[in-house]
Amino acid sequence: MDKRKYKTRINLLLGFIVLCFFGYFFFKIFKNIWGDHLLKTRAVIIRAVIVDKKNYNPNTTVADGFSYSYRFTVNGKTYEQNAQDRTLRVGDSVDVAYVRDWPTFNKPLHPGDW
Repeated sequence: MDKRKYKTRINLLLGFIVLCFFGYFFFKIFKNIWGDHLLKTRAVIIRAVIVDKKNYNPNTTVADGFSYSYRFTVNGKTYEQNAQDRTLRVGDSVDVAYVRDWPTFNKPLHPGDW
């Protein structure tokens, strides 16, 4: 393989990696914006239960810098997300808003402060 073909392949690989990085970045931004819009216009409220799955917050100075996840079921499928409230304990319940057609877009209604 000559040097020119090798450099071309390396440049294509690097371009693909950069494209994937920026594509993922913009996908996450679009997903958050679209999810927030859908939660404002097509939200359904459901009661979820706090489960024993810890979500650690690395940016906190508090020793117990974690919150538990909540779990709810829609049409036989279970969804789980961070409750974002350190005061909730396993077995507590929390109100959750989710998008009627896409329950994966969901959030707790009154998350506590970190």
